[in-house]
Amino acid sequence: MQITGTIVRLFQAQQITEKFKSRKVWVRENVEQYPNTFEVEFTNDNCAKLDAFAEGQQVTIDVNLRGRYWQKNEREGVVTTLNGWKIAASSEGTPEIEAEQTDDMPF
Repeated sequence: MQITGTIVRLFQAQQITEKFKSRKVWVRENVEQYPNTFEVEFTNDNCAKLDAFAEGQQVTIDVNLRGRYWQKNEREGVVTTLNGWKIAASSEGTPEIEAEQTDDMPF
C-alpha cells in the first residue's frame, strides 16, 4: 500500500525501550477537496530513512497496515497503525502553477 502527499509534520525519533525506537511523520494527500492526513510510523532501523526529508516535501511512502486488539478492565478496542518501510521523494500531486497572462489589451 502506498501513500503519496506532502509532509506536514516530521517528529524526532523516540527510544521507547532498549530495543524499540519509533519516529512518526504526518502526510497530507494532495487533493483539493477533503484531503486526508495520515500518521505513518517508522520503527527501529527504518527511522533513519526519514533523515533525508523535511516538512513541505512531496513524498511517496510504502506502508503496511497493522492492527492490535486490546482489552483492559472490561473495555476493549483496536489500535490501527500505518507502519512505513520505504519513503521516496515524489513530484506526483504537485500543484501546477499557471503562467500569468500578460496582455496589454484593455479588454
